[in-house]
Amino acid sequence: MGREHPASVPVTRPVSRDANTDLMRATGITLVLLHHLAPVFEPLPGTSMILLWMDRLGLYGVDMFFVLSGWLIGGLYWKERSRTQNVDMPRFWIRRWFRTLPPYFAAMIVFYAAVHFLDGAPFDWRYLFFLQNYDPRIPWFAASWSLCIEEHFYLGLPLVLLLLIRTRLPMIWLLLALTLISPLLRLTVDADVVTAAYDGTFGAPRTSTHLRFDGLAIGVLLAYLHRSGHAAWPILSRLSKILIWPLLAAVLTIPTWNSVATFYLGYALVNVFCGCMLLALATSAPLAVARWRLTYWVALWSYSIYLSHTMIIRGYVEVLTDRPALWLPTEAPLLIALCLVAGFFGYILIERPSMVLRDRYFPKHA
Repeated sequence: MGREHPASVPVTRPVSRDANTDLMRATGITLVLLHHLAPVFEPLPGTSMILLWMDRLGLYGVDMFFVLSGWLIGGLYWKERSRTQNVDMPRFWIRRWFRTLPPYFAAMIVFYAAVHFLDGAPFDWRYLFFLQNYDPRIPWFAASWSLCIEEHFYLGLPLVLLLLIRTRLPMIWLLLALTLISPLLRLTVDADVVTAAYDGTFGAPRTSTHLRFDGLAIGVLLAYLHRSGHAAWPILSRLSKILIWPLLAAVLTIPTWNSVATFYLGYALVNVFCGCMLLALATSAPLAVARWRLTYWVALWSYSIYLSHTMIIRGYVEVLTDRPALWLPTEAPLLIALCLVAGFFGYILIERPSMVLRDRYFPKHA
């Protein structure tokens, strides 16, 4: 028998990490990478349609992160509330900011230095306050749009939940209503505005917080059902393992939809699928691929990969090669490797020290 490749050997994870959700996280960042890599390669015979599908479907890797982030932040919230009957909101926010802000600002500084050197781009102060996702054209560091939505959600969620709890209405129905706000608000956007947003440069309304937070809300709803031991949890768990396949088949058709249908219905479908996927994975034994070292590494470095990958791709294409299209067989592995290396160093040099400081000065409640 041959030896297993080191990347496929199961790894021992910290207790706080779940193999299957790491697999979902690794899948999300892989889709995002494919979305940004597909347009820069010269199609080989028979690969044009594959690259097109990679580009269009890869965009929804971000929605996997939204659902996962809602699951994580909701789980932390409900766990603390069940232990103490309250949530220390300043500590809750500070711990979240230690986790998310240092890598973001480090990437923002490097990205701005690069675009200023290449294009002479002026600094945009909205980046300091996570407001750039409301610009019809995000000037640079376009991948930061999703971080704006997450930071707005992290800030507002504890306050919204505090209000919902005080209503004394059934929490499951209140949280379900929260998941419907963005899909309903998307229906109020004029079709001409939607078409212009897809035909033009990337920005609002495709990136606006109030129109795109439903994935996060779904994650929070699932976290509540799990942490509260709600009777719906085992029912939905069994149902998710049935529905995930027809939902996946439906999601795979979205690249054939027009922009209006995608905006009005496509995002909702993707988020329901991602929620179903999370539910199925969270209630299943670890899959073999989820236990691979490579899956763990990619999931661990995914935040830094996300922050740096567009900078690396653009730098390679525009500065190092200056070619209109890259050679797929050799340069795709090279760019993926560079993105992984950047993710590794971002995690080691910025993310991990930030978490050490967080846990030293703002430890979790006992």
